[in-house]
Amino acid sequence: MKTPLPGGGARSPSWLADVEAYAASHPCTSPEAHAGQRQQLLAALKADPLSPEAWLAFLSAEEAQQGSWTSGLPGAAPTSDAGAVTLYHLYFWATQLLQPSSRYRSNEAFIQLWLGFATQKW
Repeated sequence: MKTPLPGGGARSPSWLADVEAYAASHPCTSPEAHAGQRQQLLAALKADPLSPEAWLAFLSAEEAQQGSWTSGLPGAAPTSDAGAVTLYHLYFWATQLLQPSSRYRSNEAFIQLWLGFATQKW
């Protein structure tokens, strides 16, 4: 499975590598309360990567906290590194790991992840 990169490149890391790279390249800039919450959300996601709720909780908190980094683009990285992991990449991983099935058909978090992915894409 290939993760899309800015500029049309591709690579084949794991979802966990991208989540960790994102967290490292997008440090918390808010009070300690958010930093602690972020660590809890990351731990929940790592513990259950097939949980739409865990993905949505983490990604929603990141969007609320950081919003757009640069040039007004959703999910844009705060650096000029073309290989930086963005929210778009994380939404991609969420939608790839949580493939549509009857298990998620009526799950609100699953639907919100796909809407978030579409929003990040544009």
